[in-house]
Amino acid sequence: RQTTLAHSPLVAERSKTHHRLNECIQLKTQLENKVQGLHARERAREEQRRMEEEMRRRAEEEEELRRQAEEEEEERRQKLRDERRRLREERLQKERKQEEVQVAVVPHLPEIPELPKEPPGSAEMRLLEQTLLYCKKLLPKNDNETQEKKPVEYNNPEGSLIIIPKEDRSEEYLFAPPKPR
Repeated sequence: RQTTLAHSPLVAERSKTHHRLNECIQLKTQLENKVQGLHARERAREEQRRMEEEMRRRAEEEEELRRQAEEEEEERRQKLRDERRRLREERLQKERKQEEVQVAVVPHLPEIPELPKEPPGSAEMRLLEQTLLYCKKLLPKNDNETQEKKPVEYNNPEGSLIIIPKEDRSEEYLFAPPKPR
């Protein structure tokens, strides 16, 4: 009997239906898992958006605090500069008053006009001197002084021998004279 029941069409039909039912249950659980995963992802995205918004808000708050601190620091520096300027002005005013008192105490001497550094017309004189010097440099040099040498008159007794300088000699030399040192 068992063999006949295992091969009966109702049992086969029941087995197929049971197998399909198991497949449907598995698909259902898979779909539920996917839906739960989608919900979890959506919740994670929402949490991430919320955290990003919180971070953005904190960054803006920090930026505002930093800006306020910079403004306060600049105000403090400006007050310090103003205080220094005020103190410097007060000190200068005291010094001016002291100088005025000292000037009032010292008898007033007649003012001596300041002497010019150069006499009047000295610049023109200097220019003329420089111009003359330049013009003299442009002119050819006078060699008349060397040409106008007077012949030397010798008062030597009769029979004495006079040696003429080498430059004036017209004789040929056997050996060239040594170069002057």
